[in-house]
Amino acid sequence: MSDDFFVESNKAESSWWKSEKIGDKIKGTLLSRSLKPAIDAFPEQWVYELRADEILINGAPQPVGVWNCGFSINKNYIHNRMKNIKNGQIVGFFFKSEIPSKTKGYSAAKSIEVYAGDMDPDYKEIDDLKKMEEDFNDADPFEKD
Repeated sequence: MSDDFFVESNKAESSWWKSEKIGDKIKGTLLSRSLKPAIDAFPEQWVYELRADEILINGAPQPVGVWNCGFSINKNYIHNRMKNIKNGQIVGFFFKSEIPSKTKGYSAAKSIEVYAGDMDPDYKEIDDLKKMEEDFNDADPFEKD
């Protein structure tokens, strides 16, 4: 492998959606959800994995692909709405506004809306690919024909 590979232009980008600026959004097909433990300053959170086709971070469009959307377990407004969303359904998160803190010196709270769409007609294809990958990973490489 060439040392030319390890250059800044080949560095992998983050795939975590962040709501930095009012109007930031992400829309895509829900692939999975998982509960991640607290790490350092980051509290325990639910992570929603989307195959996203519309992403804005800090007002700038981002490349389509698989993105993670993490929200603290304390964000009941979001999680209560996500309980009704099925894997394969189109979903979106939209940074609607900031709500000023009632406690002096604290940051404003971010108001994130959850939008639910129809089932993605291409989701079965994704599901089939995951099944094929699971079958491949579960196969015994020493099995005789």
